[in-house]
Amino acid sequence: MSKAAGQRLKMLYYRDILERCTDADHSITRVELQNKLQNRMALPAPPDRKSVREDLEVLTDYFELEELGQLNTIRNPDNPNDVRFSLTHRPFE
Repeated sequence: MSKAAGQRLKMLYYRDILERCTDADHSITRVELQNKLQNRMALPAPPDRKSVREDLEVLTDYFELEELGQLNTIRNPDNPNDVRFSLTHRPFE
């Protein structure tokens, strides 16, 4: 699989993981998201924090533009590495 194809699939896997594993009452940590993506794509290592952040910024814009829900980022003020994500306000909830 080419790198470009892998990049496009990665965005779909992020969306699938967020839709299956999160809602208004359940969030997922960045590390959990990285590990799930690594397993789904059979990657040798999880994606780095920077690429996860950049990818989720793109997904946030996509969800808002397409009115598919709201991707929330929850940051722990005491620990900047503790970041959680949840997909809420889905149109068919």
